[in-house]
Amino acid sequence: MPFKGNAARRHHIPKQRYRVRNWQKYDAALRARGSLTVWFSDEAVPPRSTAVPSDSAQSDPTPRDRHPQAIADGGRRAWQATSG
Repeated sequence: MPFKGNAARRHHIPKQRYRVRNWQKYDAALRARGSLTVWFSDEAVPPRSTAVPSDSAQSDPTPRDRHPQAIADGGRRAWQATSG
């Protein structure tokens, strides 16, 4: 292979190295790079079939507490038809 004959004498451009000068920003950027925040609505993700109403409900049950009760009363299909 003729192109490998001069490989030892060929000029290679070294990989560029970056010097970190602001470590606080660099660390914050590394932490933020791996984080992904995703918001789910109750309509998009139905509650589990084993879900039970929470004990910490204040006065009125929240929609998250009403969904398991609706599933228990009418079944999953009826709940999907009413919740959209």
